[in-house]
Amino acid sequence: MSFRTSFFGDSLLSSGPTRISYGENILINTVDRGLTAQVRQAEALNQQLEATFMEGVERYSESQEESAQIIAREIRWQGQELRREISALGSDITAALDTVGRYLGAELAEVRWAIERNTDVTRRILEVELKSHWNDSRQFYEEGVQCYEHAERDLAQERFEKAVDACKTNGFAYEYLGFLAAHRDDARQALRYFDLAGKFAPNNHHRGFANYHMARAFHASGDENMSAECARAAVECDTKNTLYRYELVQALMRKGATAEAIVELRTLIHLDLKYWSVSAFHRLLDPIRQQVTDLLDAMREEQRKLAESMIAQIREALLKLDAANDGSLTTLIDEGRARLSTLQQTYAQGKVFDYIGVLKQGSGEAQHLVEQAEAIYRTHIAESQAGLQNLLNSIATEDTVLDGRISQLRQWHQEAQNAADASEAELAEKCSEADKKIVGKILVSGALALVFFWMAVSVARLMLPGFGFGSRSLGSPSAQITNWQPYIFPMIVTASLAAACLFSLLRSFFAWVRKRADLRTSFAQKRKEFLRQLQETANQLKPLEERLRNTQQTRSTEIQKHRQKSEKECTDWQDKISAMQDALVRH
Repeated sequence: MSFRTSFFGDSLLSSGPTRISYGENILINTVDRGLTAQVRQAEALNQQLEATFMEGVERYSESQEESAQIIAREIRWQGQELRREISALGSDITAALDTVGRYLGAELAEVRWAIERNTDVTRRILEVELKSHWNDSRQFYEEGVQCYEHAERDLAQERFEKAVDACKTNGFAYEYLGFLAAHRDDARQALRYFDLAGKFAPNNHHRGFANYHMARAFHASGDENMSAECARAAVECDTKNTLYRYELVQALMRKGATAEAIVELRTLIHLDLKYWSVSAFHRLLDPIRQQVTDLLDAMREEQRKLAESMIAQIREALLKLDAANDGSLTTLIDEGRARLSTLQQTYAQGKVFDYIGVLKQGSGEAQHLVEQAEAIYRTHIAESQAGLQNLLNSIATEDTVLDGRISQLRQWHQEAQNAADASEAELAEKCSEADKKIVGKILVSGALALVFFWMAVSVARLMLPGFGFGSRSLGSPSAQITNWQPYIFPMIVTASLAAACLFSLLRSFFAWVRKRADLRTSFAQKRKEFLRQLQETANQLKPLEERLRNTQQTRSTEIQKHRQKSEKECTDWQDKISAMQDALVRH
């Protein structure tokens, strides 16, 4: 096999009866038009890809072993997924080539380089380098690219050589010179140019391309050890580049380091699951086919166990929820069972992708169920505590109302008592004032009555000395009558005045007696009203105080029962939450 053929690799895609590879055909018919999207080329690529995957399916379909049948189903499924991915790109042949190139390797290396040169990042780097460091070689470089893309390799060779003569650090020009050397079957020059491309690459990304191309060149020249070293150097430049790692797997296989190759293949499949099918049918891995099959079986079993464990975890979580269900988790459990049924159906299909799908779809499902149940129970706990607090607040409010009513009645009672006491004092004061007034009148009237009475007696003594008022005699009766006449008027006047004073005294006395009686009657009515109010407030106050005492006792018992119930519910819910969390942690 020539260096050129080995460098570009055996075709994974059927090239047909042409003398150039499928990759070269795409390069000539697509890259020279600036990588313009073409529907026809995208459809052709999809058809060739389908044929390639179907060839891999047929290789396993003939086997009767169950693992081989599973691999065949897995290749078929993943081939369909890859074709759907390419179809979703529409007529963007550039993106389609980039996608396929990651999995179909060396044959499209030249195309991938052309695509890489047209990415935004590379164009910006190239523009900067051409305007600064590579300015002297810019015209030669750009002319070389145009000649290369139109398949004028001799002209391209001459232009690129002038470009590196003008600027010895033009790493991109060395890449093209390496490809041209590979096309001429010149292994020494290809290695030299790719080595220089790596040394003068502007960054690790493009250095990875150069190391990858060197790995291919060393493989084509028969030095598998150096091929493996260069492939590993490419991986170290870009650890996430699956193309470089796949080349490392093949290089390690070719140098006989099968165990290392299997380790790298495992890492590669973890980085990009599509390499599962690629490694299953790629003919270049046939020398370690049994080890690859064993790896795929082992990885499938690992994923199966993980999926089985996840399903068991979700099932146990549902059992815990069911055991803890008090009616509030029914909807959550039903939804969880529906999702579990879907996962079990996916798991039953038996492909590694089904197991991985179970892991993706069921990731965190058990945790989600427990967290949802926990949230529901914590809501119950909060509601229970809130209910207890509301009860306490209600009781406190009612007690406040009763206390306020009792305080008001006690105030009214005290005010009535004070009013009664004030009425007694007022009665005493008014009686005292009436006594003072009537005593003065009685004394004055009595004094005047005595004076006038004394005056009348004095006049009478003058008139009637024989009546025992004196020893003086006035003579005969006729003479006495004649002698009384001067005293009659004074006696009548003084007697009248004495009688008037006595009458005034008696009237004042009886007026005083009547006023005292009226005062006592009036204040007796007021006191009766006060006593009635006192009795009324006392009648209202007593049942309220009794009600308050009874309510406090009843509510105290009610609060204690509610608190105990709430604490028990909260403890039960917390225990259920802890049990569910413990079950989750055990898994």
